[in-house]
This record gives sequence, C-alpha cells and structure tokens, in this order.
Amino acid sequence: MINRDVFKMEFRRSLKSLVIWSVAVGSYILLVVVLYPLVKDMYSSMPEELISYMDMVGGIPKNIIEYYAIEGALMMQLAGAIFAALLGFSLLNHDEREMTTDVIYTLPVSRKTFYYTKLLVVFLEILLFSAGVTLFTFVGIISIEKNAAFTSFFSFNLLNTLMLLIMGTLGFALAAVTKRTTKTALSVLIPLPLYVIYFISQLTDNRIVKNLKYISAFTFSDPVTIIKTGDKIAFFTLLAYLVLAFFALLFGCFKFRKKEFFQ
Repeated sequence: MINRDVFKMEFRRSLKSLVIWSVAVGSYILLVVVLYPLVKDMYSSMPEELISYMDMVGGIPKNIIEYYAIEGALMMQLAGAIFAALLGFSLLNHDEREMTTDVIYTLPVSRKTFYYTKLLVVFLEILLFSAGVTLFTFVGIISIEKNAAFTSFFSFNLLNTLMLLIMGTLGFALAAVTKRTTKTALSVLIPLPLYVIYFISQLTDNRIVKNLKYISAFTFSDPVTIIKTGDKIAFFTLLAYLVLAFFALLFGCFKFRKKEFFQ
C-alpha cells in the first residue's frame, strides 16, 4: 500500500513548509524559555488579579519546566495543531487544488496506495516537526538549568505528538470527503474550536462549562496537567479521539477511492 516514488515526491513537495513551521515555532518556544531568569522574578511582584488568573491555569511556576508548561507549551500546541491539520489537508488536496489529478491518479498506482502513502508522509512530517520543536525547547531549558527534571517534559511531548498526529489525521480525512474547490484553511476549523473550548474551560468555576474540556483533544495532552499539577490524564478523551481518527481514515479512504477527477 506504500509507493516509494510517491512518498519521495510528496515529502519533497512539503519539506520547505515543514522546515519553516518547525524553525518558526521552535524559535518562539526557545525565546520564551530563555527569558525565564528575567520572568521568574516578576512572579513575586504580580498583583493579586494576575495571581488569581495564574491559579486558574495551574498557579505560579516553581521551576523552568513548569514555566514552559504554562507560558510556552500552550501556544506551541495551538500552532502545532494548526500546522498538523493544514498539512494533512493540503497533502491530500494538493493535486485536486492544482488540477493535476487527471495526470497523477491515472498513473499505474491505485488510489488506495496514493492515500496511505500520503498519510505516511503526513505522519513522518508531524513527527519531525514535533522532534524539532522539542529539540529547540530542550536546548533552551538546559542552557538555563542543566539539572532540570525532564521526565514530565518528555511525557508531555509524547502525548502532544499523539495529539498532533490525530489533528493531522482528521485534516487528511477531511480533504478526502470535501470537494476540489474547498480551501485548505477549512482544516483550521478542526483544532481552533477545540482549543477555544479547552481554554475557556480553564478560566471558569462553572462545573458544566469546565467539563466541556473533555470533548477537546487538547485535554489529554494538557501540559499543565502533565507537568505541573500531576493530575490524571483524560484517558477516555484520548481513546475517543483515537477511535474517531481511525474511523475517519477508513471513511476518508472509501470516499477518496470513489472520487471523480473533477467535482
């Protein structure tokens, strides 16, 4: 089901975008992390209003890893999820958008092979993106505090990578079921509302609104939960999204194989 030539072609076509996103997001997180020595002294002089806000999102960080979880990881997650969804959608939609489907998909390669080969490229590039951003962050942390405890840091990045793979999968499946003229930006509607739901749930004491976080993929990869508070991971949310991604891929493959060249 995997074609080596298709894999190389798709990887080369999207490599530039991967490098730009990885360097941009990684550099931002690196900048946030290296500012820790300046920022940590500011926490002690924060007004009560800001301290109350900090309490809602995990409290005042006690070390550089917790600082990263509160000040850097949340924005990294949003940027990464948008990248993953856009990547998944654009990689499958590229030939239809460029009107080259009548050339590409009439080659002696089945549509099923195209589908799963492109999906493999999506997975590889998300893994490379996550590894690159993690490396930027790791370098920033050890440049400030060499003896930092990295166990929770790597646990978070593992779950965050899984969340990005799910976002990429849903973006990929969305491209399979939409028309050729559909804009790539539509895929942003997958992670953005989920992030808003998760973020709002952190800023309220209303039980109903707070429990809405369990419908968001950002909940099982919440950096504050994993790194700072040590609460249990939302396992059922993770399981639900894994099942959703699996069936989305199957349905997407079915629709992709039935697509006409022009819709």
